[in-house]
Amino acid sequence: MLRIKRPLIATGAAVIMGLSLSACGGDAPTDASEAEFCDVAMDQSWYEDLGEDDYEGFVDAAKDYAERLEEVGTPEGIPDDAREGFEISVDTAKDLDAGEIEDAVKEAQEAAEAGEEAPEDPLEAELSDEEADNLEAFNTYAAETCNPTE
Repeated sequence: MLRIKRPLIATGAAVIMGLSLSACGGDAPTDASEAEFCDVAMDQSWYEDLGEDDYEGFVDAAKDYAERLEEVGTPEGIPDDAREGFEISVDTAKDLDAGEIEDAVKEAQEAAEAGEEAPEDPLEAELSDEEADNLEAFNTYAAETCNPTE
């Protein structure tokens, strides 16, 4: 299950799953303070108590996390591409499906046991190049905003 959790954590959402990637969000506030944004975006506690095979629990926790992200929104100065990545993260998490995640994890485990390269993460496979770039921009923005180098 770790392979599926990493993309969620990396995007600060969680949560990025499900496969409806139309970034139609836009309802999240655009005036959050950086502190409020970072408190939610960098919070990884949402998945800590999940069992390895608790796909339903994972989906529920990721959706709750995405709702918290959407409620706080993003700071005013976020670049447009990073905001789009934020919306992709939130929208995708809302559309998570436990069965799809379980299937992807099993495929990855089978490939590892056979000594084969892991199949492409289905969440990443559904992203267009532009969406992937926007998601990366969001990851970079969150990392730089919430963990600035001194």
